[in-house]
Amino acid sequence: MLLAKSSSSELSSGSKVILKDTLRNAEIAISESRTLLQRVKDEHGCPGIVAAVSINGHHIWSDAIGLSDVENRFPMTTDHVIRIASISKVLTVTALAKLWERKKLDIDKPVQEFVPSFPEKTWENKKVTITTRQLLSHLSGIRHYEKVVSKEDTLMVTSNSTKESLARKNYGSILQDSDRTSNNITSLSDTTASSTHLKKRNKESEISSGIKENEDIGDGKYVEFFSRKKYEKVSEALDQFKDDPLVNKPGTKFLYSTHAWTLVSAVIESAAKKPYLEVMKEMFDDLGLNHTLPDQHALLIPNRSRLYQRSKKTKKLENAPYVDVSNKWAGGGFMSTVDDLITFADAMLYSYQFSASSTGPLVRSTRG
Repeated sequence: MLLAKSSSSELSSGSKVILKDTLRNAEIAISESRTLLQRVKDEHGCPGIVAAVSINGHHIWSDAIGLSDVENRFPMTTDHVIRIASISKVLTVTALAKLWERKKLDIDKPVQEFVPSFPEKTWENKKVTITTRQLLSHLSGIRHYEKVVSKEDTLMVTSNSTKESLARKNYGSILQDSDRTSNNITSLSDTTASSTHLKKRNKESEISSGIKENEDIGDGKYVEFFSRKKYEKVSEALDQFKDDPLVNKPGTKFLYSTHAWTLVSAVIESAAKKPYLEVMKEMFDDLGLNHTLPDQHALLIPNRSRLYQRSKKTKKLENAPYVDVSNKWAGGGFMSTVDDLITFADAMLYSYQFSASSTGPLVRSTRG
């Protein structure tokens, strides 16, 4: 306090006015920001929101509103660890970029050079190549959560028993016995999947699964999104899709695919010669992301926020179903805090880049 007072007394009258105006403007901005967050919370009906602001690499504000635990009325704070979904992809590509920088991998080589167990693919009966660059750009042709059914399954499904049988054939062990009564996977609706319909949907960068699972918007309408199977290794997670046909010829069409990023994590393991999660832990430690970690259900994580969803029937808030995200660590399997994410963003925007030819250990990049 004495130091602060001494420094303040040395300010000129003009500087004091500027400082006072700056602080007042900051207070106004914070108040308006909280109002905006509250409006978004009210409009979308979400339990809680966290937000942070960084300017020129300086973390200047973070705040939280609402609840992290609705049942027990625990307030949301900026310390809460929350599932970050596909922001995980940005973390993953950063780790991969460091390997590329150290010449540990070539992103334009066929993925089989790094992951020999991944089958070679064909398109229109011709062998095609999938590269890591295409995986990162969502141009690989590998499907998303929608399962492309075979021609013999493109039929009218009329009974619940047939629906369940078809679902289990296409999704395998993803559906557990407990899913029969769980709210997270709805009954399968009647539908047909003609070749004409498939082509039409593909033009819109979508895949027709042949099964209309529910009316949700987003990934929540796919059975695979609610996988409960625990995969001990990345190589095991590849089994979900590695034998499935491509949706598009690699390099020709954009098709968002989280599964493709599971293959990216396998490439990282091969290049780094260590498990994917170990590679990510090392990067998190280097960047000071002390509260960023894989979303492991069994692990006790301090300040872990609860997860919620809206009931499709009542529209009321309810607990989100249990899922195991070990099938997609790279594409959507991490948790973090808002402060960690803002630290990561600053590192990407204002980091110092190592140059082996430089005279000093660190050289700031001047390139955009």
